[in-house]
Amino acid sequence: MTTSRSSWGAAAVALSLISSTAVAQAIAVPSGAAMELFDVILEEEPSVGRFRFVVPAISPDGVGLKFEDVMNDIDFLCDEVVLPALLSSGKVTETVVISLSEQEIAFGEIDASVTQFFQSFQIVDESCIWEEF
Repeated sequence: MTTSRSSWGAAAVALSLISSTAVAQAIAVPSGAAMELFDVILEEEPSVGRFRFVVPAISPDGVGLKFEDVMNDIDFLCDEVVLPALLSSGKVTETVVISLSEQEIAFGEIDASVTQFFQSFQIVDESCIWEEF
């Protein structure tokens, strides 16, 4: 796993995620899809935490899992994996962006051959609130 825009805050959150039971083993998500955290980016201004996961079962042209198939997984990741790690590290951000990608891709890179899903959440009263893009 990499930690982009290196800061002690991002490293602390990543370490918290890696050392937690949920991430040290395969993350059991509602869809049953295999996924792995590969990047954490914490930005101070604006206050955004980006958590990037590889999910090989998603793929282009609807061959693999579609967004609708992993929507509940994204909610689960924010509520049960990411937010607890942020709270335990003391590095809670105003916004969390969960991204799922069929393979690792550099942050900000556009590659039409790689399927990626993104969802943004506002963190309000220690809860993840789904945001429309």
